[in-house]
Amino acid sequence: MNFNEFIKYFNKKYPNPSERGYKFENYAKWFLENDPVYKILFKKIWNWNNWPKRWGRDDGIDLIGEDKDGNFGLFNLNFMMRIII
Repeated sequence: MNFNEFIKYFNKKYPNPSERGYKFENYAKWFLENDPVYKILFKKIWNWNNWPKRWGRDDGIDLIGEDKDGNFGLFNLNFMMRIII
């Protein structure tokens, strides 16, 4: 499946924008944990609601990544319904 096919599939499978956004966050987390390039960079990836140090609502923070040195990175994810040509 190429990227355009993935976007079409995702939009069709999750027509509700809120559900689609939540599912996309989970897909992105899985990708960062399993892609050969990224999985060696991060020790752990959390969804905001599961991060032990969270301080309140997410305010746009979707994922937290801890790298191998103990540094944290914040991810804000947006799923756009665009087709790339």
